[in-house]
Amino acid sequence: MPAVDATVALATRKASATGSYLADEAHAQYTIAKADTAIAASRALMFRRIETLQLAAERHAVVTLQQRAGLRAAMTHAAEVSREALVAMYEVAGSSALYRDNPVERGFRDGMAVLQHTNHSRGFMRAAGRVRLGRDPGVPLF
Repeated sequence: MPAVDATVALATRKASATGSYLADEAHAQYTIAKADTAIAASRALMFRRIETLQLAAERHAVVTLQQRAGLRAAMTHAAEVSREALVAMYEVAGSSALYRDNPVERGFRDGMAVLQHTNHSRGFMRAAGRVRLGRDPGVPLF
């Protein structure tokens, strides 16, 4: 994720409130590792769900509502994880993230704009839950 990469680059050259580099602060280390891992895990889940649909299509099999629900849930989950990571990187970057020429600021702004799209909304997670519970998704574009 570009925001994590930008924060890593910043952390190696920015001094923290204690005078050490941000990269040497336990909070920054933990937050960056957690965000990186969460993004990788949500990405793996999403690609696994995509692969399931791709295999069904290659076999000319019907893609089930449950399979579509799995992809929609994975998409929403990835969006939520991405939002959490963006906010975490913005916070770790501190006041540096306020400046337009800082890549963390740009990644945060662009990422938040993408996450406003309806495809990443909680409505699709609720619809996936409805399908899991044996109900109609209740969303026309599902």
